[in-house]
Amino acid sequence: MSEISSAPPSPSATAPSRTLWPVLWPLAAALAIYLMGLWIPIPGVDAQRLDYHDGFMGGGSIRTASIFALWTGPLLVAIVHVEIARLLIPPLARWQAASARNAQVLVAITGLIALLMTLAQGAGALQAMQAGRLLRDLSTGGLVASLAAYCGATAVLIWLAGRLRLPGAGQGILLLMVFPMIASLPSELEMAFAQYRSGMFLQSGLPMDLLVPLAFVAVATAAAITVARGLQTTARQTGAAPSAWLTLLLWPPVLASTAANYLVLLVWSVLPDEVGAMGWPLHAAHFVLTALLVPLFLKAYLRVPVRPADAARGLETMPVATIAGLQMALLLGAALVGSFYLLPAAFGATPILVVVASALVLAELLRPAAATSTAAG
Repeated sequence: MSEISSAPPSPSATAPSRTLWPVLWPLAAALAIYLMGLWIPIPGVDAQRLDYHDGFMGGGSIRTASIFALWTGPLLVAIVHVEIARLLIPPLARWQAASARNAQVLVAITGLIALLMTLAQGAGALQAMQAGRLLRDLSTGGLVASLAAYCGATAVLIWLAGRLRLPGAGQGILLLMVFPMIASLPSELEMAFAQYRSGMFLQSGLPMDLLVPLAFVAVATAAAITVARGLQTTARQTGAAPSAWLTLLLWPPVLASTAANYLVLLVWSVLPDEVGAMGWPLHAAHFVLTALLVPLFLKAYLRVPVRPADAARGLETMPVATIAGLQMALLLGAALVGSFYLLPAAFGATPILVVVASALVLAELLRPAAATSTAAG
C-alpha cells in the first residue's frame, strides 16, 4: 500500500519493550495533536458567530471551522487514487517495488496530490463557511492565509501518517481516519440515550433502536476478529510480510467504495432528473457496487507486487473468499443497519476492521513479553 514513509523494519520478537513503545507513543501523540487542532480556528473565523452557532450545535461548529476540518479527506483521496492506479497499471506497481527510490518518488507524488486536493476542498469549505457567515472576510489575503492553514494541517497529517504505523505494515492513514469517528462516539451515544429517554425511539415494546446496532457491532467485531486472526496465522506460517494480511483485510473496502462512487456518478449523469432526485436508489447502488468490487480488488492485490517486495510472498495462500465475504457482509450490514437505526460512524465497516487489526497487532507484540515472563516464573 502506498504510504507516506518507507516501511520500518519488522519488530523483533526478542525485544517487545523496544517495539511496543514506538507503536503506542505516536498513537497518543497523534490523538493529542488532533484534539488540540480541533480548537485552532482557520484565520478569519468570526468568534462571535461561532459561539452563536455552538449554542445550537453543542460545540460542533469549532470542528467545522478548525484547521483540521478537512482532516484525512485530501490525503486519503490521494492515497486511494494512487493505489487504484497501482493496481490497475501493473507496470507502475513493478516500478514502485523495484527500488526504495522509486517508492519514495511515488510517495512524493501522493503528497503533492494531497496538497492539491487540500486546496480544492479547502476552497469549498471556506465558501460554505462564508455562506454561513462564520468568516469575517474572504479577501485575497484571507483566502491565502486560510488555504495555507489547511495545507499546513495536511502536511502535519502526512508526517503523522508516516510515523503512526502498525509494525512493518504502515496503515497510518487508516488509523488517522478513524480518529474523528471514535472521538465523536461519546456524543453520539449520549444523543442516542437522550432520544431513548425522551421516547423518540420506536414504540415496539423493546428498545430495538439500541439493541439492533449493538447486536450488529458485537457480531461484526467477533467475525472480524475470527477472520483477522486466521489471516495473521496464515501470514505467519507462510512467511508473508506483515503488510500482506493487513493490506488485504483493510484496503479493498476503501478502494471499492471510491470506485463505486465514480460508477454511481456516471450512472447518475445519464438518469432522468426525477429518478436522480430520489436519492435512495443511488445510495443502494453504491453499496451494492462496493460489495461487488471488493473481491476484484482482493484479486488485484494477488496480481501485483506489494511494497516491500517480499510482502507478496504467501499472499496466494490467503483465504481470499473468506476475506471478501467478511468485508462484503460488514459493508452491507452497516448500510442496512444505518438505514433504519442510529449507527454511530465509529461502528462502520472500516473502523471495525481497523480497530480489530490494530488490537491484534499490538497483542502480537505483547505475546513475547508474556511468554518471557512465564518462562522466568
